[in-house]
Amino acid sequence: MRLDSRAARRFNEALRDISAISGKDFKSVLKSEMGAVLNGAIKGTKKATVKSVKRNHDRQPGAVYGLPYPGPQSSTGKIYTPQQVAKANARASRARKNKGKALYYLSGSRQPHRYPDSLWAKITENRAKSLDNHQKARGLAASMWVKIATGLGIAVEAPQYVRNATHWKHGDMAGMVQTREGGRDKKYGLGFTNNLTHTNNWAGAGIAFRNALNRRANFFSQAVKLAAKGKIKAVMDRYPGLARVS
Repeated sequence: MRLDSRAARRFNEALRDISAISGKDFKSVLKSEMGAVLNGAIKGTKKATVKSVKRNHDRQPGAVYGLPYPGPQSSTGKIYTPQQVAKANARASRARKNKGKALYYLSGSRQPHRYPDSLWAKITENRAKSLDNHQKARGLAASMWVKIATGLGIAVEAPQYVRNATHWKHGDMAGMVQTREGGRDKKYGLGFTNNLTHTNNWAGAGIAFRNALNRRANFFSQAVKLAAKGKIKAVMDRYPGLARVS
């Protein structure tokens, strides 16, 4: 995810102005306002809902699993000959083209199949696990902003499902983000890397951060205009807890 240099420049310029107006050191202002930006990014990053995850799950036409084939089974009590069993097993083996896995058609497919009860029970079990995994992954892209905030020592607001979002295979994927900070006075800086590429693109995470950064810079611009008019109290009312009390 690339940073919008124009938005970043406007944000940095505004930080310096607010630091001067409020009397607070640049680091305090930067961390406070970066928290506001990250909050905006968390809200603006697309998240699936419980309902949409369930809907997409139910509409899935098929699923690929490496389930062992139990052999032909009849619902009417028919007894298969050894030749028929061998033929069915061979057919099942040919269907496993994807590293020993087979495609199983589901009710959402145009060609649903009737599977043996024992096999269908395993398919149902796997489907339930898949749905649970997708529900747990809701908000994964937004959770990267929470991890970035934590790495920078900044408090942010986020729903619990976002904070607890996990990938079914890679867990919370905390290793996909890196943070850094350093410097003194007005040269103090914060930085981060967010490498959750595919999911970020789907969720519009980069756009959400850029929009949040621009909104905050616009917010600053209005504050600076108020300050130019001598309305310092009005400016400080926009930043509770930031100004020095004299």
